Amino acid sequence: MAGLPAVPWIAVGLIDLQNAQAGPLVVAFQSTALAAGQPDPTPQAIADVSDEILGSIGFSGRYTMDASQGTVFPNVIPPNLKNMAVKKICRLMKGRLEMPLRTDEIEEGRTYERTLDALRRGAFPIDATNNPSGSNIAVKPGLVASNYGYRREFQPHDLRNL
Repeated sequence: MAGLPAVPWIAVGLIDLQNAQAGPLVVAFQSTALAAGQPDPTPQAIADVSDEILGSIGFSGRYTMDASQGTVFPNVIPPNLKNMAVKKICRLMKGRLEMPLRTDEIEEGRTYERTLDALRRGAFPIDATNNPSGSNIAVKPGLVASNYGYRREFQPHDLRNL
């Protein structure tokens, strides 16, 4: 969306999680709640949340995506959405550790879902990327075609011998 300055998009990292939560929670998520031989789930959790946010951004077709999308792990996201992503990852960590969410974390989860919905509609301002891509922009608004056809309702006797 226009109006915000073009900035480099960022990848959420382990240091962001450590700055947002108590160290023991991050360490427990990385090591305590694992089966024998299971790798650290943190990088995949970061990637999943980043991809979820990018999927909502791309769905709207109103934002220009970063050209590095899909070439870095985890994908980069707009800086103004980093805090939202970090909080979501921390809620995932607590869920994996079977820790109850506080009331404010439950409300943050609701806010996260509302923000994703606004991103899908193209109604949430994001930081414009300074590395724009012209090849991965979704359908432009107003180019949706409708197909008005005859609707036929089937009756049980129409479905016999199928």
